[in-house]
Amino acid sequence: MADFDLLSDDVLREIAAAPSSDALEEIRVKMLGRRGSLTLAMRELGALEPEERRRAGAALNAAKDRITAALSVASARLGRAALEERLATERADVSLPVPFVSSGRIHPISQTVDEIVANNIAARGGMAKPR
Repeated sequence: MADFDLLSDDVLREIAAAPSSDALEEIRVKMLGRRGSLTLAMRELGALEPEERRRAGAALNAAKDRITAALSVASARLGRAALEERLATERADVSLPVPFVSSGRIHPISQTVDEIVANNIAARGGMAKPR
C-alpha cells in the first residue's frame, strides 16, 4: 500500500497540472473508472487477510478521498478559468435588438399613465386642456 501512496501523490501532481477539463477527465477515468487502478486495487481487497484488508482499505479510501477532492478543486479552477476567458473575449452590445423577442409590450407604469390621461380627457368632454 505504500506504493499506492506514492502513486496517489503522482496523481495529485498530475491533477494540479491538468491543462483542460478533458485531461482531468482522463485522469479521473484512469484512477476511478471501472478499470481504474484505484478501483482494481479495491477489488483485490477481498483476497487479503482481515487485518491486512482493514489497513489496505483505509489507505485506499484515504487515497480515493484525496484524489476526489483534488479532482473537484481542479474542476472548479478550470471552470472558473474557462468562464473568465469567455467573459474576456465576449462583449454584449446592449444597443442591438433582442433577436428572440417578436414584439414588445407597454410598461405597466406607462399603461397606467395612459389610462389616467384617457379617463381625464373623457371626463372633460373629449378634449384635452392645452398646456
